[in-house]
Amino acid sequence: MIGLRLRALREAAGLSRAELARGSGVDEQWVAKVETNKIESPGIDKLQAIAAYLRVDLASFWEDVPEGSLVPLTVKFSLRPGRKLSQAKRLQIERILREVAKGLISEESDA
Repeated sequence: MIGLRLRALREAAGLSRAELARGSGVDEQWVAKVETNKIESPGIDKLQAIAAYLRVDLASFWEDVPEGSLVPLTVKFSLRPGRKLSQAKRLQIERILREVAKGLISEESDA
């Protein structure tokens, strides 16, 4: 799902994979793997870099996701069994969840 959104956002900006990679500081092959769902749980740092370069909210990667499946990949990635989170990672996840929730609440009030 993230791969489809990443590709849609990139294409909407009129960028090639190489241009997006260069501009956001991520590897072009990584972009290709995410867009083709070969990487299903991309790291949040890279998604944040891409979102900043595209000038979109981080929550944009989860827009148009069916209700009930809006689980940010940061949580899925970070909460693997046996994995301990640093305080910094916990705070980062909390901030991202607040951003996503704020976007959802804003959309509901606009309707």
